[in-house]
Amino acid sequence: MKKFLKLVLPLLLVVGVLVGCGNNVTKKTYTNEQNNVKVELTYYAHGDDVFKQTAQNTIDYSSLDDSTIDAFKTQLDAASKKYQGIKGLKEKITYDDKKKTAKETLTIDYEKVDKSKLKGIPGMLGDFESGKKVSLKKSEKLLKKAGFEEKK
Repeated sequence: MKKFLKLVLPLLLVVGVLVGCGNNVTKKTYTNEQNNVKVELTYYAHGDDVFKQTAQNTIDYSSLDDSTIDAFKTQLDAASKKYQGIKGLKEKITYDDKKKTAKETLTIDYEKVDKSKLKGIPGMLGDFESGKKVSLKKSEKLLKKAGFEEKK
């Protein structure tokens, strides 16, 4: 019996902690594809307050000829540098030359990021006033207006 309790009790504690942590989190994912770019945005929120956002962007550059691929990569790498070194923001681009795609992964932790540092970065749209929360409802409305569809 003691052996059984030693095995089962820690498992029950882990399950209890995991269940307790995930109760109030809403996760919504939206997708769109335009001009050889597939975008998948995922929002994590408590109620209407977004606390984290991720983006998976896949860019197909197969239509470019070999002479312009290097220039394309140089442009992407230059844009990527603007994302680096900002606390609460992680961004990385990887290239798959066989498939001729670039994949950008972006994560914004709104609880840690200095929103004023997001202004002026390519692709960062929104009202980034300090102390102002990101609204899930307003974000959804803007995404739907831009042609994004919710991924179920």
